Amino acid sequence: MYVQQNDSILTYNVNPQTGVATRVGRPLTLNALYNYIGLVPSPTDHSLNVLWFDTSNKKHLDVYDTDTSGVPQAKPVQRLSAIYIAGFQADPNGKFDYALRLWQNAKGEYVSDIRLFTVDSSSGKLTESPVAQARYAPNYYYTAGLFGFNGSGSKMYDTWNVNFDGEAASTYYYRTVDPNTGALGPDTQFFSWSD
Repeated sequence: MYVQQNDSILTYNVNPQTGVATRVGRPLTLNALYNYIGLVPSPTDHSLNVLWFDTSNKKHLDVYDTDTSGVPQAKPVQRLSAIYIAGFQADPNGKFDYALRLWQNAKGEYVSDIRLFTVDSSSGKLTESPVAQARYAPNYYYTAGLFGFNGSGSKMYDTWNVNFDGEAASTYYYRTVDPNTGALGPDTQFFSWSD
């Protein structure tokens, strides 16, 4: 289990019988500008993906190798620019990671896409596919979001949200995941709400 304390990441092992957490290893301290740090552990427990802003306000996606207790090593094995990454998910089978990128175009509209990364099983390093897996049309009020997978990793869940001028609404979708390539299928709506 990972816990963020200011700009440090602490590692705990949890006893599955008692639920008692014991801190292990040394903290991984980032020289972070903000105390917002996104942690996405590998489902295989071999690496830890960390989204963070450095003191120059640059957003990074770092990949850390972990030891047998899950403690991230002091230096990342990979550092990627994460300038537009608004969400990051690891598929439960440990083969693929997905990033939701969000930015505003010249008209001020929100634009999003989903990017696919293949995970190297030995190092945890990520290789980004040159092909966007999904695109969301430009919109002034709606933004996209990622929120996980089903247990087998055959479906990834995403959402389309609005919160503007007293209106709040979300539509939830799933996309099938090709187990061999990580490619995503089209959105299939399964739930929506509004107030």
